[in-house]
Amino acid sequence: MSVYNPKSLKAEEFISHEEILKTIEYAEKNKHNIELIDSILEKARPVKSGNETHCAGLTHREASVLLACDIPEKVTLFDSTELQDRFVALWVEFERRFAGKPQVMFELLNEVRDINPDDWNNLVERTIRAIRVINPTRRIIVGGTCWNSPDTLDRLRVYDDENVIYTFHTYSPFEFTHQRGVLQAAPLYYNRAMPWPCDDIERYRDYHRLISGRDNVYAEFDRMDIDFIRHELRGAVAFVKAHPDKILWCGEFGTIRHCEVTSRENWMRDVITVLRENDMPYCVWNYLSTPNDGNRFSLVDDDRRQIVSERMLRVIRGEEA
Repeated sequence: MSVYNPKSLKAEEFISHEEILKTIEYAEKNKHNIELIDSILEKARPVKSGNETHCAGLTHREASVLLACDIPEKVTLFDSTELQDRFVALWVEFERRFAGKPQVMFELLNEVRDINPDDWNNLVERTIRAIRVINPTRRIIVGGTCWNSPDTLDRLRVYDDENVIYTFHTYSPFEFTHQRGVLQAAPLYYNRAMPWPCDDIERYRDYHRLISGRDNVYAEFDRMDIDFIRHELRGAVAFVKAHPDKILWCGEFGTIRHCEVTSRENWMRDVITVLRENDMPYCVWNYLSTPNDGNRFSLVDDDRRQIVSERMLRVIRGEEA
């Protein structure tokens, strides 16, 4: 039996089932230990020395405490001028670090939550201005609020800057794309296979009846198909029409891996059809998830890195309509 050694490069030595269980126990025990959490955060804080910045790094047990912690934030980014100043300074530092590498694009913040769009717009504008002082041509990606929802694009500030790219994500309907996923309680609790397209609209309505008690969801639909996708992407289509000189990029869309493969292919085909109809570039989420990722959206298998199906490859390339 191998001896546990976290510094070893051999998997059978640095991976220990007993240590994993102890780490989970340690995280659960300390996830509300504010004094310990503050000390871990302080340890992780970057320290500047001369022209270099160093991080002490965390042990796996310390990292596990931060992952398990569910204490609400004391102060959020949008409540604190100090944090916003640090946010802008961070991106200025990134620009200095990546100077001379125009192929690197900056996405300022991924999937901003449901906040006042004006607060996000003001921070974005400050950050873009600061980056432009150093580099007038860095490509910068900006999405809307509500987790990059297409429905909030109409509240996103648009800039007279050809190097700003706008983005949105779509995973709608959530109960299809995240069906039986283990990281969100609702689809795991509902725990039903959801086909696409689907003539049984009640299967989708039942999800909302069970989870939220709402009985009038999808009242305007009698089935789930591409018409629903068109409805969900109305905000993105409207943005393209209102700003034909701007790039709107669908930066994420995809389906959980254990969704039945034909339904995965069909949903992806429908989304890509609508995107291509409106000249929107797109990027699928995702190529490969790690085995311990509860919401695995992989397009390839773990062992051979082969695409889940040849049809899926054709769909992604836009070769099926």
